[in-house]
Amino acid sequence: LMARERPMIPIPLPKDLRPTPADREWLEDIVFRLEQRYQITVGLPAAAGEPLEPERLAYWRLYAVLKEVLGKQTLDDKLIEAMMPETIPSESAVIQAQQNARLRSAFLAQYGLRGEDVAALGGSRAENRAALASRWYAESRLLRVEHNGIAYYPSFQFDDQGKPRPIMRNLLGARAPAWSDWEFALWFTASNGWLSGQHPLELLDKNPKAVLAAATHQARELAF
Repeated sequence: LMARERPMIPIPLPKDLRPTPADREWLEDIVFRLEQRYQITVGLPAAAGEPLEPERLAYWRLYAVLKEVLGKQTLDDKLIEAMMPETIPSESAVIQAQQNARLRSAFLAQYGLRGEDVAALGGSRAENRAALASRWYAESRLLRVEHNGIAYYPSFQFDDQGKPRPIMRNLLGARAPAWSDWEFALWFTASNGWLSGQHPLELLDKNPKAVLAAATHQARELAF
């Protein structure tokens, strides 16, 4: 019903339409369904010049509504095309993205600390609860990742006093330029061949020099 209250679209009447009275019922049914489906309305023909038989009017309205529907579909196609990426990702790229999303979610659930959490961990009483983490990050003492515009600081970077581990500054300096923040963060949680299959974060206390050597080796591998 709402569709029939919309402004009507005048379309010139084709001169060669000759429907029969038997056509009227199914023509009107099609027109009604299309109007409801696409939220459009067509009315009397523009400048018809003479009254039309009901069956010919129904045929004209079908012609008009189909023309409008095709126009709408063309517009929809253009809008959809404008919103699509220039290149369609391959199936393997989609699978990789899904895996990365799962890894990041699990990482944040286990290790993600916000700025206020870092302040609490370090015993800061500053009014700006995020200031301490931001300052340590600016001093290249911490790794930071972002998700939905929120900064997270992986918890394994901190010692028992809530301070950044000294090795983190060296690790941040040694990481490969090609590594994004997220790639480097996930590197700490992955099995590492240079560390006999152990995860780098497992050795930050026991053998930080070995972790630094592993990061340096892998940075060199990525550079060549």
